[in-house]
Amino acid sequence: MLIYLSSNDNSQMKRMDNKIDSQLKIKSSLSDEEERIGRAIINTAYQVHKTLGPGLLERVYEVCFCHVLTEAGFSIQRQLDIRLYMIK
Repeated sequence: MLIYLSSNDNSQMKRMDNKIDSQLKIKSSLSDEEERIGRAIINTAYQVHKTLGPGLLERVYEVCFCHVLTEAGFSIQRQLDIRLYMIK
């Protein structure tokens, strides 16, 4: 089975963004760059899940998600270690 995900369908993403904007009508406190990145993440997650459907391993979604974002020009780092401290 071959699945192709493309980030080139920007018109669909823009329509979805406009629909969300018109429904929420909320002034964002985020910068334009933060808005752009956030929208790309949400739209890509939606696109990947819609294309692949439910029930796959998380790793499959992650690989496809990162691939689409990389195609769109984003720099991606996966599964980074995060140092956590527990304060008692």
